[in-house]
Amino acid sequence: MKFTCLIPVYNTRAHHLIECVNSIINQTLPPNEILIIDDGSTSKETIDALELIEFNTKCQILKLPENGGTSVALNYGHLNAKHDWIAVMGSDDIAFPNRFEMQMNYIKRNPKIHVLGTGLFAFYDDDPMRRPIFRKSHPEHITEMHGKWVCNHGTAIYNRSILIKVNGYDTKLRRGQDVDFWYRIFNAGFIIRNIPDILYAYRRYNNTNQKS
Repeated sequence: MKFTCLIPVYNTRAHHLIECVNSIINQTLPPNEILIIDDGSTSKETIDALELIEFNTKCQILKLPENGGTSVALNYGHLNAKHDWIAVMGSDDIAFPNRFEMQMNYIKRNPKIHVLGTGLFAFYDDDPMRRPIFRKSHPEHITEMHGKWVCNHGTAIYNRSILIKVNGYDTKLRRGQDVDFWYRIFNAGFIIRNIPDILYAYRRYNNTNQKS
């Protein structure tokens, strides 16, 4: 079962982006396609890192002329993806090595599901020990919206067939687009599930910095 990984990027720090990409490339079950969508980055550090990644890996870089936000970048990635299953990934986060293998095996065992997330832990970027600030795992079977946040977005794999019915991500939203996306998917009758295992590290910043 082939799948594409989408990584939207906007002025992500070079070493964070490279660590993110390495965590995808070195999966026990790597994606069949990795699309990095440069959402109008203006940082020379980010642009140089993207050129380095494009030269040294099989990742494909898609460039948008200006910054439109994560929703615009992901919708553009969907249009260019070759495969029916789509995995998303935060450009400064880290996927555990067996993330995709566990997710795709789960999907093969449960072919009727449309979205599959995993648990995660968050860490502060300035903590070299990467001690968890918090952990978040959603219920395996989603039968109600639970405040609309039912899946950790960066951990998700979903079937692109759902995008047509719900018209993708809402490009008017710069924040909360994932919560809105899950809400519309659930109300359209699609099945959302989660693996409780923590398979993803979410990078957070102190008050002087913002997440990319």
